[in-house]
Amino acid sequence: MQVNHSKLSWKDICSFNFKHAYLIKNAILIVLVFLLMRLVGFENEMISFIIMFGLAVFSYFYISIKNKDFFDFRAIFLAAWLVSFALNLIRLNPIYNELSLKTSIVLIVTPVTLLLGSFLYEIMHNKQTEGKVNPRVFMDSKLFFAVSLLISVFILGCFIAESIIIGELPYFSSDMNAYVTFYVSGLHQFVVLSYFVPCLAIIYIHQYGVKWYSPKALLLIALSLISYAIPILIVSRQLLLQQLFVMFFTLAFYHRKRTFQLFIAMVLCFGWAFVFLSGARNQSEEYLADAYTQSNKQEEDSSEEASEDSETIMPTQHEVAFDLPSVLVTPYVYFSNSLQSFNNQVNYQKKYYYGVSLLELPVKAWSKITGTEVELMAAYKHDKARLQISPFLNTFGFVSDFYFDFGIFGVIVGMALYGYVLSWLKHKSLVSQNPFIIMLSGLFVYACLFSFFIPWLSNSTLQYTVVFLVLLAFWNTKIKNKVPEMNSPTY
Repeated sequence: MQVNHSKLSWKDICSFNFKHAYLIKNAILIVLVFLLMRLVGFENEMISFIIMFGLAVFSYFYISIKNKDFFDFRAIFLAAWLVSFALNLIRLNPIYNELSLKTSIVLIVTPVTLLLGSFLYEIMHNKQTEGKVNPRVFMDSKLFFAVSLLISVFILGCFIAESIIIGELPYFSSDMNAYVTFYVSGLHQFVVLSYFVPCLAIIYIHQYGVKWYSPKALLLIALSLISYAIPILIVSRQLLLQQLFVMFFTLAFYHRKRTFQLFIAMVLCFGWAFVFLSGARNQSEEYLADAYTQSNKQEEDSSEEASEDSETIMPTQHEVAFDLPSVLVTPYVYFSNSLQSFNNQVNYQKKYYYGVSLLELPVKAWSKITGTEVELMAAYKHDKARLQISPFLNTFGFVSDFYFDFGIFGVIVGMALYGYVLSWLKHKSLVSQNPFIIMLSGLFVYACLFSFFIPWLSNSTLQYTVVFLVLLAFWNTKIKNKVPEMNSPTY
């Protein structure tokens, strides 16, 4: 890898005359736009929406173009997070409350600290410049094919076993909630790893210089196509979107000059997948309207402080009204609802949980081993149910667990660390081209894309997957076989 030993001077820093100045410039722009909106005090919701939406679009293209990568995690996170913020400003659903000043500050601090964390990594590794990198240590093509085949067949086998045990596939069911009940503990955690399969096929073909029409490559491609039946048959929008994203992300890793075309193709596939599986759930318009407008019920108004005994927080309005075509209702709520629950959390959360929410999986495991539930975990679950905007729409957004544990301090530190770690993962995947680090990086960038939806870092499936990929990546570095230099990514 090419190395440039030049050092930054204070003059360069003050004049923004250095390679990664665009990250700081974008962070400053976000803060300035927010301060302008607060200073001028726009009461027109549509104007506020346009300004914030415009900031999201600008930030995405600014960082993507500067970094020459339309799958850059910073660009994707800013776009998703700020668009969700913008949609909450217009409050098309009357059960939604106006975001408080405190909530708005947290929502702005979130992307800014992500940029600062990423910037910190880039500055600490400023001597490294991007160039054509060579693979280091890897298993050979025969072993990688065998591992890929084994993983793919295992995932598909788990899906078949789960289908047999349940006895019905949600796609063919008339039950509108069949996709929720399709779950067998111990199997489903592996079934949802179906997005591994297309990635393994892409890596095998590109990393090892294998012709796509060779018998082994065709077998992995066939398994990849079959794997796409899993999210369709279980009617899982999230899984299908995740599988599509990680596939396109992996392709973009090897075709870095075509990331924009691949991103557009991904957006088009996303649109089809979301509409197709939304229809496949057989949910009537009456059911959706009921789900999207039912709020938690409580005697007091949410504008007042909730009592200690309050079970829920109630939005200020309850009229059932949506001034959107039915085809747009689901995407709008998908993007906007979580921050409404997060608004309740910021305004009415009464205690912090000091790591319990982020460590939910090991805490649950400890509870099962000891036979006693951790008191803070029980309080956390109660608080989360009380604060959610609706019993049907129980998502909170990416930083809610940081906030549950340590408040705004947790958001600042957590997002800075996330930006730092993702920058490291991006650099590590380029330098080593370890296939499992590439997949791990794609998984965390997907969390950026759906940052407005759920707190991915406390998601048990994600935690299992991260451990699995880290173990595979570590094992892969112990295999002393080099990939031919000619198979480096295309720049």
